[in-house]
Amino acid sequence: MHTISKELIDSSIFDELTKVKGKIDDLIPVSKALVFINEKKASKYFETAQTQFSRFYISKYRKLEDIEVEKLGRVNIFAGGNNMGKTSILEAFIWHLN
Repeated sequence: MHTISKELIDSSIFDELTKVKGKIDDLIPVSKALVFINEKKASKYFETAQTQFSRFYISKYRKLEDIEVEKLGRVNIFAGGNNMGKTSILEAFIWHLN
């Protein structure tokens, strides 16, 4: 399991975020799982990523410039106030993958 960068998160919520991240990591299916859709069982295949980023660099996207996101794991939590760039970071990931 990867760590959460303590210097980037308010210390009053750091422990709680670490617990939540651990719970989310445990929920991620690695192969096949049964998923309930409209009260019916359906076999759903969850593809595992062939490649996983450990870090990601954004030279310029929207208001973000020269941003390096490090210590990425299978599950990552981006926390912050409104208009701080959380969505822009995720959009940059999607743009890069497409």
